[in-house]
This record gives sequence, structure tokens and C-alpha cells, in this order.
Amino acid sequence: MSNIQIIQEDSVKVGQLLENCAASFEQRFGVTLTFHDQQGIFHLPDGSGCLFSRQTHCNAYCMLRRYAAPENNRRCLHDCAAMVEHQSQKSAAPFLHDCWKGAREVVLPYYRGPRLLFLVYAGVFRGGEPPEEFRAAWKELPPWRETLLEPLLAELRVLNAGIAALLEPGTEMEPPPDRRELIRRYLFVNAHRKLTLSDLGRHLSVSPSRASHLCRTCLGVSFQESLLAIRMRKAAELLTGSSLPLKEIARQCGFANVFYFSAAFRKFHDVPPGAFRRRTNSARRGDHCAE
Repeated sequence: MSNIQIIQEDSVKVGQLLENCAASFEQRFGVTLTFHDQQGIFHLPDGSGCLFSRQTHCNAYCMLRRYAAPENNRRCLHDCAAMVEHQSQKSAAPFLHDCWKGAREVVLPYYRGPRLLFLVYAGVFRGGEPPEEFRAAWKELPPWRETLLEPLLAELRVLNAGIAALLEPGTEMEPPPDRRELIRRYLFVNAHRKLTLSDLGRHLSVSPSRASHLCRTCLGVSFQESLLAIRMRKAAELLTGSSLPLKEIARQCGFANVFYFSAAFRKFHDVPPGAFRRRTNSARRGDHCAE
């Protein structure tokens, strides 16, 4: 295998195991956990994945007005993705991060050898001064206390060690992925965006027509079919692994509106998204009552 991946063949079991650990952690500390997957490790070769619902900042404060203006979302991506990754590349040590909205999180990078695999964020707390429009909500956040740092980090390291146990062994840099893996990983990481064959072509340094040919040759299906399958698997994970509203799940899965998303989901899974969520959650609880 050319890249590090979750060993487990049954992604549902792996996802549930990690979700249970994360939920228990959140309950004990009163925080929200977010995992930024730097290498696409939280997925299996068939494209199914784990922790889909935690790969974006879903804390209510983080989501507040995030998409109200394009600039807000750009600032979120800059602060909590680009800048955090930059800081993590400078040092593998954990650190405190304050975003532009005044939210503070503990960030713990996980490295395997020289390679940054993923970042775990625990928060959010009241940090630096927020913009005036967020001040009322910011005041409702729990205040940061230095006494929280050590117990938070101690348990985060245990959680990271548990995740590491699910990964392929070895600490050496693996060879570069082949084109099939490059295509699949690109679609996986960017499924929330409005993707085109031109985007994929630029990523692979080929023409759109060549990118289309590579999709069919490497994945066995067309670009649009591959992208839809990944989006639908991601949607299923979010529906059962989070309490996000359908509108937000549609957005995170790359759909312009919830109506198009619902129609696509029903066609793909043979059940509407709301019913899918109720049925799956009912089965997990052991309920057997009819829908």
C-alpha cells in the first residue's frame, strides 16, 4: 500500500470506535473535537471513511455566521487550516491557537517520522478579543484556564495513540501515491467544493480530457460518478455521526441547496436523508419499531 491508511476493513466499526472515544472525551471536558486529516488517512481504499463529521469545525460558535459572507469563510480557512498547519510544520509540539473570532483551541499535531498525518483540535474556549458582531456569543464561551492544558493534552495523547494503533505500522516516508490514489484522495479532500474536470486536470498537470480518461482508467467510472459516490458516503457519515442540519450537510458535501442534495441522496441510497438518519440511529440504539 502506497500510503498510510486505517487498517480496519469495516469502516463503520472503526468510525464508531473513534466516535465513541471522541464523544466520551468531549463529555468529560466540555469541548468539541475536530480532526484535520492532512494525508487522507481516515478513509479506506473503497473511499468510505471515518470521522467525516469531525473533519470540519462544527462547534456552534465556529459555525456562527461562517457562511454569511465569503470573507468569513476565507478567514476561517486561513486561521484554522493554513496557519495552524504552518505552525505545526515548525514544531511538532502542541500549542494554543486563537482564531480571528476570538475562539481558543488546544492543537495537538500527530507526526509519523517527518510526516504530519493529522491535527486534533480541542475547544472552543474564550480567547482573544472577537469582532464586535460576535461579542455576545463569545461571552457565552467557557473561559480558558491554564489548569486545563495538562489534563487535556494527557488525554489527547492517549486518543492519538489509539488512532495510531489503527494505522499501518512504520515511520518511514512512503513512496508517492500512484495516479489512482492521487485522484481518489483529491476527490475525497475536495468533495465539499464545486469540482470540475479542469480542477482535477490542474491537480494532475494534464488536460481536462486526459483527466476524464484517467478517471475511467484508474477508478473504473467517470469523474462525476466517482465524485458523487464519495459525496454520498460522506453524507451518510455526517447524517449518522453528527446532529448537523441537512442544509449544512448538503453544503459540506458540495451541494448548492438542500433540495438537490435530498434528491441525489434518495436516488443514491434509495431513502431520503432524514429517514436514513432516523433508521440508522434507531438501529444503533437497538430500537425495532417501524419507521
